[in-house]
Amino acid sequence: EDKFIVSYVGTHGMAHKLEDLLEVAKNLSAVKQIQFLFVGDGARKKALVQMAEEMKLTNVYFHDQISHDRIPEFYKATDLFMVPLRKAKLFTKNIPSKIYEIMAVKKPILISTEGESRKLVENSGAGIGCTPESISEMTDKIMNLYNNEKLRKQMGSDGYSFVLANASRIHIADNYLKTLKQVVDGNRIEPIPSHSTEKEFTEEKMKAMA
Repeated sequence: EDKFIVSYVGTHGMAHKLEDLLEVAKNLSAVKQIQFLFVGDGARKKALVQMAEEMKLTNVYFHDQISHDRIPEFYKATDLFMVPLRKAKLFTKNIPSKIYEIMAVKKPILISTEGESRKLVENSGAGIGCTPESISEMTDKIMNLYNNEKLRKQMGSDGYSFVLANASRIHIADNYLKTLKQVVDGNRIEPIPSHSTEKEFTEEKMKAMA
């Protein structure tokens, strides 16, 4: 119960450069309370497990891919979520749907990328960003959040408020109705914010996850 769980949940692939998280875990190995949990599968999973063994990391745990109905229990057990992406222009427009799921369970996010997804996390107040592939910066920011429970709770609360206001079924439907009205009236169509259609949540679903 005294452990501080830093989790990555998702595909263990080339896009995420999870090797960097293992280096971060090595940097923080002296802080026994901080533990790293990798949940999921992918092309790099076997290599990552082998790398962790070779590095003799005792603060890193791997879990197989889980069914969607079990995701909330893993989310609830986590203190800080990592959303890493490689440093590449390709990922600057990408917004992983997991960001909204993390917001819905009132947990803070540390995102290591540039572009739209980082803007979403920082502007919503749901977390903080750091330079992609910067092991030292990730290490420092994890330590800062580990030492600041009040900030973590505030991030979780702000993220929840944001997703409730911007990613609910009612909000998404309202955006589409406005767009349809613009088409019917022959007006210029205003773009729907990218975050509004990525993931849909009902208030009941969010309360069940939180």
